[in-house]
Amino acid sequence: MNFTFFCKHCGQKIEADEKWIGRDGECPSCGKAIVILSCIDDPHAELKEHIRKYPGLSNYQRTRVCLKQKKYSAAADLMNSPDLSPEQRFELEIQYYFEHQNWETARDRARVFIKTYPQSPVGYRWLAEIIDDGFHEREESLSLSTKAIEFDPNYTEAYIVRGNTKRWLDEPDFIGARRDYRAALKIDPENMLAYSGLGWVYLEEDNEKALRYFKECITRDTFHLSYGALQGAAMVAWRVGEFAQAIKWLDSAIEIAPEWYLYQTKACVLHEFRGAPDRQKSIADAFRNICKAVAVYPEDAELRDNLPSLAYKILRTLRQDEDIDS
Repeated sequence: MNFTFFCKHCGQKIEADEKWIGRDGECPSCGKAIVILSCIDDPHAELKEHIRKYPGLSNYQRTRVCLKQKKYSAAADLMNSPDLSPEQRFELEIQYYFEHQNWETARDRARVFIKTYPQSPVGYRWLAEIIDDGFHEREESLSLSTKAIEFDPNYTEAYIVRGNTKRWLDEPDFIGARRDYRAALKIDPENMLAYSGLGWVYLEEDNEKALRYFKECITRDTFHLSYGALQGAAMVAWRVGEFAQAIKWLDSAIEIAPEWYLYQTKACVLHEFRGAPDRQKSIADAFRNICKAVAVYPEDAELRDNLPSLAYKILRTLRQDEDIDS
């Protein structure tokens, strides 16, 4: 008997035979590794498990967390909750497209949101992040996030978005980014993303201070979302030659979000970590996942441009050629 379930990475609806329940598989849409699980007995199992694990959240908060965690089945159950306002439902729709990296639709919906709710900072905050992440239009993004802050000077998410954009400018504004992250912490001292942002800022100049902020983020990670801070902590460990610790943090990050850039960082660490257990198998797995990402995101210039040099490193590692300096 067949049943349907959802890919935890991309939300693709998948049909499978019951005999495959519990086995490892591969999503036919995004190509990422999945475990075939059945919700045939209870189509709301994912949501019920989320409520059990994270009690006390409003439906709006829970839907946002589910979308960030790529728990799309649970998010779908929540999207039509009667206690969500039209504005909240609209924002969640934008976040849905953002998490799926459907940049054009997300951008268009954010623009409609701004027209519908012109006095709300939410539309400007989301459009700023979409324009930055999806289209790399940094100056426009800065203008939009600044407008969101002008509407609401206590909007922590807008400070985080603006701080992130300042870090990615062609000429990074680390001082400005640091100021925005600290402004977010002044409003919300427990904001894990602000700590992560400060970690990335200080990674440019002070490994010890960067690691301290990354750890502050990780310890505040209530919802298992700190893959960025785990990657940053791994990079600090890599820099100081603590390769085993770097791999441990990267594996934790990949468990949360199996993104190509995390596999890339892991492959680069393994290239230098000659004594790593199962080194060849691990680096081959990293390369395989990066190649899958190229197939899923062929328009990603950064991914495409990094692949040749990364492939060279990996091939040298697989051949165990100690005499070739890559």
